Parts: sequence; structure tokens; C-alpha cells
Amino acid sequence: MEPPRFGTILSYSDFIDWKDFISDKLADDLRERAEAVKKVDTAHPATSHAAVPAIFTSPFGGDGTPDDWKMAASADYYGTSIYPKHSSSAAPWSTVRRAGSLDFIRSSGKIRNGFYIGELQAGFGTTGVKVSDPVTPEDLEDWLWSVLMRGARSVSIYAYYPMSSGYESGGYGLIELDGNITPRARRAGTIASVFNKHAEFLLQSSPARAEAAILYNPAAHLVGGEQSGGIRGGVRDSLFGYYRAFFERNIPVDFVHVMELEKGDWGKYKLLIVPYALMLSSKAAEEIERYVSSGGRVLAEARTAWNNERGWATPIVPGGGLDRVFGCREVEVRPRTKAAVRLKWPGGQEQGAGAAAEFAGAIYEETLRVTANTAQPVAQYKDGGTAMVLNKYGKGETLFLGTFAGAANEAEPSQGFANFMDRVSGWAQLEAPIKVRLKTGSGVPEVRLLEGPAGKLVAVFNRDATPVDFVFNLAGPSPAGSVDVWTEETPARLGTDGREVTVRVPARRVAAVFIKN
Repeated sequence: MEPPRFGTILSYSDFIDWKDFISDKLADDLRERAEAVKKVDTAHPATSHAAVPAIFTSPFGGDGTPDDWKMAASADYYGTSIYPKHSSSAAPWSTVRRAGSLDFIRSSGKIRNGFYIGELQAGFGTTGVKVSDPVTPEDLEDWLWSVLMRGARSVSIYAYYPMSSGYESGGYGLIELDGNITPRARRAGTIASVFNKHAEFLLQSSPARAEAAILYNPAAHLVGGEQSGGIRGGVRDSLFGYYRAFFERNIPVDFVHVMELEKGDWGKYKLLIVPYALMLSSKAAEEIERYVSSGGRVLAEARTAWNNERGWATPIVPGGGLDRVFGCREVEVRPRTKAAVRLKWPGGQEQGAGAAAEFAGAIYEETLRVTANTAQPVAQYKDGGTAMVLNKYGKGETLFLGTFAGAANEAEPSQGFANFMDRVSGWAQLEAPIKVRLKTGSGVPEVRLLEGPAGKLVAVFNRDATPVDFVFNLAGPSPAGSVDVWTEETPARLGTDGREVTVRVPARRVAAVFIKN
């Protein structure tokens, strides 16, 4: 395999091939190593993990960046390290970024029915003279339950002792170097005992099924070839920006790799979001057309399929024939640090009624022209140009937005974008699997659900400095009973049918209730 040896203003198809080859080779190397181990030891799983979920990386990494989906197919279990307070980070990971990273690696591990956390940060980080914020017992509780409720099959806390030498000297330990047991070590031990007690249920359970998916398309990094390097953070921020909207509504969402889309693995989703898809394969475009024609709903962003898998420009944008699916085409595109979009989507029960919303876009301001009699403009820019088009195609519907609203929302979350995503959720008929209301406190806590043959496990995360009391409703058949997994006591039941459960969550703690079938 001959790598391209220099950048060029001409075709860069060889550069795309080279980057594909590197990710394939990394996966092949892992597969061969796993096979070699299994020839000697057939009793134990062969596992591996990435340094960081691939949502943070790009194919431009000089030492080669693994594709989590390809790697997951090469071992019994694949996973990642999670260091939310690593000293090399500019700041601790936000709750949304940590949650999105976990759902990203969870999605990649579905091919193997689960994933591993190879390393979970145990103590404060050090890198030479740089140090991170301290890791608290509350941090470990939050992180461990976040991992568990996304279906992790194993968690390794890294490490028990801090590093004794090297550029991480003195950091990342669960206890002190002199052997002193820390409060966070005791908290981790308590949590581990709870997990082990319910291990049989946990190993047979899985997170609530997602009805929405966000497309992960690593080819989008490569537009322009070796000399371009893409728009820094464009893919990452677009994915996190849309993920935030689902996270804040407790609506489960998967990340779907473009390889899965190309295989037609989309039938179970009501909504597919296609963010920042500047390069998209012809096969993926065909599958989007099939998905919508069969009744799916798609929200896509500016210049989708501008380039095909060879890096060649398509005659019409959106490309790959998707102009017919979205009922519009690009008239012109302008660079914008911040593009203002005004939503004027007509209210309607099937579309999610609501007041007009204004939200920001980023990078591009692409003006659209309606090209189908089934389509209508539903948003505009300040100058009156069409910013978004709603179209009916086959049995499904589409929204095409001429800017990168996900990236803008990640940079600066806004109520306008939240209102827009409320409309999108209503349009796609998405609902949270667990309905929660607070009796005390404010805001909407994160709620996660695991389902198994024996019942359900509901976890509620209180990240505030004061306790909260919450009530959740148990939909479906009347449950046989419920148990607080921390205290082994039965929570208070409310309502005439006994389907409501109330639980108090202490400050910066996680409440967990097991509901028996």
C-alpha cells in the first residue's frame, strides 16, 4: 500500500483511500491479536479499548486513529478510557460531553452486545507539572452509574495506587501512595458491592431502545484532502450539539456509523439526524432515500453530500440525488461565524405546535430554493433567504437546514435551539421512556433506564447541591414491586393504581430503584 506523499490542489482520492486503509489496518491488527490469544485461551474474553472515544478524534491523527465501530468488531469486547478530569484537558468534561461520549462508545459496542470501560479515572490527574481538579467521591458515583446505566459489561477503575514515577507521577490513584484509604475509594467499594449484588440482572439488561439516531460520518473530516484538515471540531461539535437536545429531554438516542447506514440498518428509528455531512458516500445517500421513502424522518444540515466518497463535487447540493428527497437545492452559500435562523414552521399537532423560535447556525449560511411541490420553506435568514425546507417524500418527511445549528448549539446552548428541537421531537413523535416530575427542587434531572427479563432499573442523577424528591410513573402493566437498590427498602407508592414511585435523592448523589416485573 503506497501512501500519498504530498498534498495537491487536484484530486485527493488517494488520500481518502490511505486514511481508510489506516483505520482498516488498526482493526485488522486487533482482530489478529485477539485470534492469537483465543488460540491459547478460549475461556476468557479478548478485550481492548481506545484512549478516548472516536467522537473526539479525526483521521488526521498522525499515529492513526482507530474507528470504534471497526475495532469493536475485532474483539469480544471493545471500549474506551474515560478521564473526565484529565490534566491534559483544557477543562473537566461537561456532563453532556461525558454522557455523549458514553452513548457514542455504547453505540459502537452494540455489534458485540456491550462494551467495556478499560480505564475509569480514579484520582486527580497529573502530566508533568500540570494537575487537574480533584476527583471526589461524588464524581466517582456519578461516573460509575453513568457507565452502568448505558450497559457497560465491565468497568476497570484506573488505578488503585497512584503512579509512582513518570510524567504522571503522583496522579490517578484511588488511594494514597502511602496506603491511606481515601473517601472516594470507600465510595467506589460501596458502589461495586451494589453492582455485584445485581450482576445477573445487569448482564442480562440493556438501555431503553432509542427511537432517534445521529449519523457519525468520519469521512466528513476529509473534505479538501491533506491540505485542508477540515473545520476544527466541526464533526465533534455538530454531534454533541444535537446530542445535548436529546440528553436534556431524557430521550434515548444512538449514534449510527455511516457503515451501518450503508447496510440499511435504519429500520428501527423514527428520526435520523445527518449533521455536518459535507462528504457522504453514494450508497449512504441511496439508503437515506430508502429510509425516508419507507416512512422515516430525516433532519440534515448544510451542503449534505457536497462531495462523494471519492472527494468529487456533486452537480447539485444536496448531492447524491438527495435534492429530490429534501425537495430543495442550494442557491448560494456564504461563510458565517454565526448565522441567525428564524423558524416559521406552521403549528400543527402532528408537527409539534409552538411559538416561532430563533436560533443560531454556524460556519455556513446556505440559501435554499424549493424544487418540489411537496415542499415548503419553514425558516429564513435575516435577509429573508430560505434557511430550512420541510418536504414530504414517499411515506416519510424531511427537514433540510442550510447551516450547522448543532455546532452552534454546542458552542453556545440556546433556548431558541431547544424550542426548535422540541418541534423536531414532536414532528418525529419521540417521547422519554420514563416520565419524571419533581416534588421539590427545580430543573429536569437525568433519568436512565435499563430493561431486563426480571424488571427495570431506573437511575436518577441529582447534580445539584440540595436534595430533591422526584416522582416517576411506571407505564405498562402494574409492577410486582420496587426496591431502592441502596437501602433495599420499598419506596413510597403513590396514585390509586400504585404506579407512581417517589424517591428522595441526596445532594450530588444517584438514586436507583429496581422495579420487578
